[in-house]
Amino acid sequence: MFWKSNCLIFTCLFILSGCVKRIPKESIYPFSQADKIEVISYPDRMSWDKEPGSKIFVNEALRFDEKNIKERVILNEELVEKLYSFLFIEECSLLSETTRCYMPRHAILFYDLDGDLYNYIEVCLECAKSEANFQHNKICPEKAKNLKKIFKEAGIKYFSE
Repeated sequence: MFWKSNCLIFTCLFILSGCVKRIPKESIYPFSQADKIEVISYPDRMSWDKEPGSKIFVNEALRFDEKNIKERVILNEELVEKLYSFLFIEECSLLSETTRCYMPRHAILFYDLDGDLYNYIEVCLECAKSEANFQHNKICPEKAKNLKKIFKEAGIKYFSE
């Protein structure tokens, strides 16, 4: 009896999950305001930043000296879709591990129609941690590998010293 009731619940959930519509990225912040999304790479920020514990985005601008940026790449529409899926659709397994490191080398910058930077997410691909001014799905080691693939597809070549 226990098995039958669990099977019935699973079947109902499976059928209902197919009825859920994916919300278009244009209605989810920060994608809803983005005219351009850029990926930047830089050496481990904790090794050169004068305020390593501070956020990189202050008063609608990058807080650090941009001469530290090694690469800048604008994402095309296909990669923007992959990034949206990464941040808001894909989820981590319940058994994903976490680490304490934070040596960020990449940031994703969101620009509006006027070309003004209005939001960001900074990531450490080695430990799968991030810092952002908006809510997104958790980043875990298996998802960090997917994000690295997106960056590589965009043309980013710098990943570590």
